[in-house]
Amino acid sequence: EAVFSLEKQEEYRGRKVYHLSVTAKTLKEFSKIFSGQLLLDSYVDSRHLYPLAFRQKLTASGKEDIDREVTYDQEAGVMSISTIKRQIPVNTQDPLSAIFSFRHMDFDKVKEFQMNINTNQKNYTLNGKAVSRDITVSQKTYTIVMAKADISRRDKNPYHKSNITMVLLREKENIP
Repeated sequence: EAVFSLEKQEEYRGRKVYHLSVTAKTLKEFSKIFSGQLLLDSYVDSRHLYPLAFRQKLTASGKEDIDREVTYDQEAGVMSISTIKRQIPVNTQDPLSAIFSFRHMDFDKVKEFQMNINTNQKNYTLNGKAVSRDITVSQKTYTIVMAKADISRRDKNPYHKSNITMVLLREKENIP
């Protein structure tokens, strides 16, 4: 079960940011077999809408805890994890800032999209298309967006590919 908190505007290292946060935990029905908890935080520059930092805390039964912080220097094209620095393309996103971008896209204008993603080692690209349509539920019409994308490593490694489909409800912002 995951809970996405509404973004909060605050200061992070002297910059105005949107603080994005997600908590997740194993459903009670499965906790006797496996239990885990996850906390994700992303700090997105409010002017440029790219992440400055991404934090991940993961605990899972039988596994070593993960407590990772990634910082992004978008202007220099560098991300850092502990003492390790990696080159990144301009406007690289983490998973939370990518969802934040989807929530604020104008799908009347955007039919195709591309994002750079990295929170660990290799740079990935997310390429996709969006199609809007109306659906009727209980005699009320809603506009939804079907966003379909392929994710692959920028180095073209053929073994690291996946795809996603996200349905977004069009309201003041797009709701996944």
